[in-house]
Amino acid sequence: LNPNNGYINHLIRKIFWLDIDFGPIDIYSMSMMIVVSGFLLTPLVYLMLSGVIRNFDYKLEFPAVLAGVRPSRILSRIIVPVLLPGLLSVLIYTVMIMIQVFDIPLSIGLTGIQVLSTRIYLLSTAELGAPNYNLAAAFGVFLIGIAILLMLLYRRMTRIAEKFSVISGKQYSVARVELGARSIFVYLYGAGFFLIALAPIMILFWASLFPFYRLPSI
Repeated sequence: LNPNNGYINHLIRKIFWLDIDFGPIDIYSMSMMIVVSGFLLTPLVYLMLSGVIRNFDYKLEFPAVLAGVRPSRILSRIIVPVLLPGLLSVLIYTVMIMIQVFDIPLSIGLTGIQVLSTRIYLLSTAELGAPNYNLAAAFGVFLIGIAILLMLLYRRMTRIAEKFSVISGKQYSVARVELGARSIFVYLYGAGFFLIALAPIMILFWASLFPFYRLPSI
């Protein structure tokens, strides 16, 4: 996704006959940093949320469905409150990961976009002149303060976890919902995700065959 010689940008310019040498996708931006971070967290969040959602008994929402309650109201009044402790734990965990993540901001955003982790790194090195350990330590304390607040919130939610406990009988089961035509979009998303995940490895393999990088070709 390099705006100059990135293969995806090259393909887009070639397919749509764009008379430009830069972009149209600029990987060195805050929006693309968020997208890349989202792809990084997708497997982890999927694994954590699948266990939370798998334990949800569909019979809790079945009476509301029979009563004709809107799906949005069922989601907000039944499903989300029951799943709230699990959802909150996943949210707090991912927020803490993204606050401390360093490799993505360093490789994508160091050219002009600084986040908390890269700011601490630059302040504690000589790249911006003399190291400013005092300000770097202040930012570090701020990071610890955020972590403490999130942990207090999580402890408060788990302290009242019994409010969200569900007692299921012997007939507890998970209902399988047929996606129908929507399954096409699910398969396309899954294939696209793995293709994007493997693309960097494929480009690295291609680049290893030549003394200098060149665009992939037949």
